[in-house]
Amino acid sequence: MDIDAYAAAHRAEWSRLALLSNRSRALDGAEADELVALYQNVATHLSVVRSAAPDAVVVGHLSSLLATARGAIAGPRVPAWREILYFFTDGFPAALYRARRWWITTAVVSLVAAFFMGWYIAANPHVQGELASPDLVNGVFRPGGQFETYYTEFSPGSFGFKVWVNNAWVSALALFGGVTLVFPFVAMYMNTANLAIDGGFMAAHGRFGTFLSLVAPHGMLELSAVFVAGGCGMRIAWALLSPGPRTRGEALGEQGFGVLTEIDVRATLHDKLGVEMSDYLILGACNPSLAHRAIDAEPDIGLLLPCNVLVRAEGPDTTVVQALDPQVMVTVTGRTELAAVADEAAGRLRAALDAVKV
Repeated sequence: MDIDAYAAAHRAEWSRLALLSNRSRALDGAEADELVALYQNVATHLSVVRSAAPDAVVVGHLSSLLATARGAIAGPRVPAWREILYFFTDGFPAALYRARRWWITTAVVSLVAAFFMGWYIAANPHVQGELASPDLVNGVFRPGGQFETYYTEFSPGSFGFKVWVNNAWVSALALFGGVTLVFPFVAMYMNTANLAIDGGFMAAHGRFGTFLSLVAPHGMLELSAVFVAGGCGMRIAWALLSPGPRTRGEALGEQGFGVLTEIDVRATLHDKLGVEMSDYLILGACNPSLAHRAIDAEPDIGLLLPCNVLVRAEGPDTTVVQALDPQVMVTVTGRTELAAVADEAAGRLRAALDAVKV
């Protein structure tokens, strides 16, 4: 390979990458996308130079360009204290706001349910008898009983730590248990039932005011933590059940693929041959950045582009979505430098197929 000709062919890209990487002002959206695309392209150039014509000057120049661009893309190293500050001032409030419909609904439903359950327990002595024996009720809910001493038998610091650990444990289970689709609902039910039983028995003994005075100081914070975690856990569960209304085009677009061609085989065969068949659609998907890297490494790769995505009906209620494995580029051409491009394309296509809703 003529290294001088190769450098001359790509010098404009290298200069543009250097310009964007060293720009003092913030980049806009289009420039940021261009910076990332150029970084990927120049990384491919460096790989080609190292394998075909390892010129020390060019390798050093491209390595320096990529290091500067990597810093511009990733940003400067942020101190740990700023990450913590960002979490409390921006990250966590934003997460609460985005999930507000879930945890506010969870809180309202839980509190309303706890109120009516507690009222029912307080108003029906036979229900109280079914829930606990008279000796247990007297030992827990009488003046100076276990319900009250729970809040006073430990020092404030020890009690606060105990409550914090319990809240953190319940919240973690409710939040991460969302993947089970069941645990958040069980956790919220148990929390609501416990609140209703304690409040109902205290009200039945004429001590509801005492109940509120003991629960309120830490209860609002404790219940808020549980409601937020439970609501977010339910949101995770719902996301698993209903991932959203993304179409095949939107799912491909989220992974950087544009649909260049759309061939309706069913309609074409009907028009040309008069034959009938089930729905059969071929999409020509292309990621510009990956296509550029592939063509740069192997000009004849266009014979295998774009990546075909097949959408076909299989029976009355089933649609099959498949994509050609990009690794065929490596197999057909025998060019190992295409492996990285094929791997990235395969990963993006898998993500798109996982997200697609036809």
